[in-house]
Amino acid sequence: MPTGGGKSMLFMLPAWAVPGGTTIVVVPLISLRQDMARRCRQLGVSCVAWDRQRPPDEAAIVLVTPESAVTSDFQSFINRLVIMRRLDRMVVDECYIIMNA
Repeated sequence: MPTGGGKSMLFMLPAWAVPGGTTIVVVPLISLRQDMARRCRQLGVSCVAWDRQRPPDEAAIVLVTPESAVTSDFQSFINRLVIMRRLDRMVVDECYIIMNA
């Protein structure tokens, strides 16, 4: 499917339809992150970018860069979600970009 073809709906719709959990999305580019945040807002899905200074508590979707995803702060955040049984899914968006980097 081409860019903009709706692949992101595969994780956005479950996040919208079944509230209470968190979907982690690894997004390799800032422009993709901004576009995804915009589309989440349009759907009414709470979406935040990962910030180690302010870990999100109630967001349905958390966007994180590949570099931040491997930090100890982010790993602690994921562990906390697992313990609280709030981690619904982890998604790598545009994985071919990460694989070719």
